[in-house]
Amino acid sequence: MCLLTPTVKSTVELRDGVHTTGIVRTHPQGADDDRLWVTFTVANGEVTYRLPSTTDRRSLDDGDRLAVVYRPDRPDTVTAERDIGGTRLFGSSGVATVGLGLMTSAAVELRQERRRRVRTRNGAEPSGSAG
Repeated sequence: MCLLTPTVKSTVELRDGVHTTGIVRTHPQGADDDRLWVTFTVANGEVTYRLPSTTDRRSLDDGDRLAVVYRPDRPDTVTAERDIGGTRLFGSSGVATVGLGLMTSAAVELRQERRRRVRTRNGAEPSGSAG
């Protein structure tokens, strides 16, 4: 969860940003990575910026229209409107947390069961030697 905090924070701070519609770009000129980019209009004209790595690429193709939100003072801080607040990240983190909790609970239960078995075995054996 600690590793996700900066990404979650950046999408949360966009909650009150400027909402607009952009065009998805999969490989804009000069891009050498596999991340998605979005072109949209700001007060100074048209800009193209990289979307966060958390944006789901499976449902997006080059040229698709996408609702985005950006910071008016820093349009390069942009994200898909559907990702605002890190909902998907919080959901994934929540599932991971529940899974980790279940694993911890199971480990504690197994350890307690092992201790019960040892106590039962030790109590069932004769404690002294016949003399």
